[in-house]
Amino acid sequence: MTTTSTSTSTPTARVRVIARLRPPLPGEVCDDGQTQHYPFHSAYTPHDTSAALFTRDVLPLLNNVLGGSTVTIFAYGVTSSGKTHTMQGEDGIIGMVVDELFKGEGELDISMSYLELYLDTPYDLLVPPTQRTKLQILSTVSRGTNPNPKNTTFGHTIHLPHLSTHPISSVAEFHTLYQRGVRHRSTGATLLNSGSSRSHAVLTFYVGARGKLHLLDLAGSENNNLTGNDPQRMRESAAINTSLSALGQVVGALNEKSGGSGARIPYRSSNLTRLLSDALGGTSLALLIVCLAPGIKFRGDLVRSVK
Repeated sequence: MTTTSTSTSTPTARVRVIARLRPPLPGEVCDDGQTQHYPFHSAYTPHDTSAALFTRDVLPLLNNVLGGSTVTIFAYGVTSSGKTHTMQGEDGIIGMVVDELFKGEGELDISMSYLELYLDTPYDLLVPPTQRTKLQILSTVSRGTNPNPKNTTFGHTIHLPHLSTHPISSVAEFHTLYQRGVRHRSTGATLLNSGSSRSHAVLTFYVGARGKLHLLDLAGSENNNLTGNDPQRMRESAAINTSLSALGQVVGALNEKSGGSGARIPYRSSNLTRLLSDALGGTSLALLIVCLAPGIKFRGDLVRSVK
């Protein structure tokens, strides 16, 4: 089944949702050409480049960050659907964002942090693995101190007191820190991906006096009938799927609320959604990139993703 997506203009939507279908992998058996239509704000075929996605849907959001707003960009989808390629690839969104932030002529005060949620527990990826401990997630009102005068707290009402933040002044400095964090991220082999991400990764830029940009490479939702997971991988998979389900419920509730309903936002359903409650609520902006795999074995996962 081949899905085609029609763009929809929903100016009141709190979270813009776009779709990206990756090209077939060598030897991959693709679907049979049936057509279904699903509404998205934008849709990208296998022939569209990451640069096109960046220019149309990401670049306009960077102006909001420079103006002091909080913006969050997610890559979501089943394992092997192209999420990490979209975010971290050679021409990925992260690299293009960094190039854009350092393109300006004037000096811009930028810091970064990088964490992962493994088994829905946050850990700092920029400290040595031997020093890693579980990060506390606190509300700023309960931490008992005045807010940090610099723009290095994770959110307005969410605070991670032991998360390290690092000033960066060039693209090269960013890549040195970022590659350190990538090496520390939890990965493992499954039948679908020899280097499958076993955690959600949250890269945050603190820009100027108030702007924040969260870039998320979410671990893939998993069908254990396809992954061949052992007991530890099953435990990881359960945590991944539970947190992704919670995120989907939050996104749906936010868009319902922006449409006039009195929907309650279930931020506390997981640490992922609690951590991002500031980034998704209030006047913040968010972009959800739904990455889709064309293989026939992913048919059920594709339909669940687009719904």
